[in-house]
Amino acid sequence: PGEGALGSTRGDAVAVSADGSVIVATAPFFRNEDGPTMTGGAFTFERGGDGRYTKTADLITTNVRGSDVFYFDVAMNDDGNRVVLSAVTADPATARTTPTVLTFERVGGAWTERAPALATPAEGDAFAFESAGQAIAISGNGQTVAIGNVTLYNGQGAALLFDYDGTTW
Repeated sequence: PGEGALGSTRGDAVAVSADGSVIVATAPFFRNEDGPTMTGGAFTFERGGDGRYTKTADLITTNVRGSDVFYFDVAMNDDGNRVVLSAVTADPATARTTPTVLTFERVGGAWTERAPALATPAEGDAFAFESAGQAIAISGNGQTVAIGNVTLYNGQGAALLFDYDGTTW
């Protein structure tokens, strides 16, 4: 994608690796200049030998049910090789929004989306995860993800925990 249209709100949420060499920033209202759809996105930046940061990757999902995706929160593990992003998909046909937590992993310098998404409600599960992902965190080793949800348990809220076994969450 291009650099996005005016109003993309790049930097809405940011995360930094433990040594500061990798930064990821969200742009919830990122709109690819080549297309009409507002997809949202996240972008990685890496510090070079001269101390300057350069954009190295666009983290944009292709695994969504709605037409629009807005990225709101982001977390990164200590070594900067695993990123979790909370997103909301909007489906204009049903006027329904669905929260999703996406994971991306960097292996050999290339970023790839890991499926399945975390905390995605099943069809017919209405609003079980209505506010999932308003806050997310990942452990330093990248093996545990916590997803905040303020609407569970009649508004008392909860944190959903996911452990990675090396293959699946």
